[in-house]
Amino acid sequence: MWGQRLIFILIYAALVALEIAFPDPLLAAAQVAMLLLLAVSGLVLLLQSFRLSGGIGGVRSNKTLYATRNEPVEIPLHVKNRFPLPVLRARVRLFYRTFFDRRPEKYEIVTYVSGGCETVFTLHFVPEHCGVHEWTMRDVTIYDWFGFFRRRIRVTGTGTMIVRPSLKDPLPEESGEMAHQDMADSEQNRHERHLEESDFYQDDEVGDLPPELLDIRPFRQGDRMREIHWKLSAKKEDWFVREYSLPQKAYTVVFFDYMPENEDEADRLLLRLAKTCEDLVSEERAALLFWYDESRHVFVRHLLMNHDDLHDVIDEACKMPPNQKEHFSQYAADAGHAAEKILRIG
Repeated sequence: MWGQRLIFILIYAALVALEIAFPDPLLAAAQVAMLLLLAVSGLVLLLQSFRLSGGIGGVRSNKTLYATRNEPVEIPLHVKNRFPLPVLRARVRLFYRTFFDRRPEKYEIVTYVSGGCETVFTLHFVPEHCGVHEWTMRDVTIYDWFGFFRRRIRVTGTGTMIVRPSLKDPLPEESGEMAHQDMADSEQNRHERHLEESDFYQDDEVGDLPPELLDIRPFRQGDRMREIHWKLSAKKEDWFVREYSLPQKAYTVVFFDYMPENEDEADRLLLRLAKTCEDLVSEERAALLFWYDESRHVFVRHLLMNHDDLHDVIDEACKMPPNQKEHFSQYAADAGHAAEKILRIG
């Protein structure tokens, strides 16, 4: 901007000096034309400021982005200029924060914005920690053609980035974060992993694993959206969910006691959870995952049977805020299931 201002000032000063040394109507008209051009530039800037909007992932949108720790990701930023003339220079300010660091960190990007359309540009970012990163595009500052005037426009663009652990990273050394509680882990139980479905499910106990449907009941806090019986809910004008039968044996329970004190510890716990779930899926072992959501005061449960479930579980775990105390003791006292093995991570 300083270069544009300096060029404009030098040209205008030269015209003034020439007009003083050699009086000429053309030199005086050139000075007036430059001043008029500057005024038009300011007027265009004012009109553009009323026709500009911006967002992350889309104008005025709340978009969830997914990334992997220590791997570069491109954050799409959108600025829409509904005025026909372009903005030669716009400065976009963004802020982001995490669960553990609530102080916003600022990023600034200078870009060109085309006229009469939406301009998309990217912020290249490498997340250092897992969890939720909250991004906010607060304002866009635009400048006139010569850099003399500027105007700041408030925007409402927000976005959430879910940063997953990288399954390629090695596990940290054992530090007591995982405990195993075997439940009759014998050769007979290992053989029973291959039982037929009719032998695998009970017909009188509530569980989580499909496809054996046990009952349909009213919705309760803590139930998952995937369990809702949509047709019956629409017919009865109330929420109803499906209950599945509980496996008899040979399934694993993973309890995630998430109480990190800092970002590094959170990264280790989430990586250990992801590695454990990946091993269970690779071994084709059915598993139930539990953790306690202190914001809702409920135990959250997830089914793990394939890679789609694996990705869902990791995403949900990364979204969870840290707990203030351990909940495994309460869970173990109230569990009442027939799991072959319980794995505690935390």
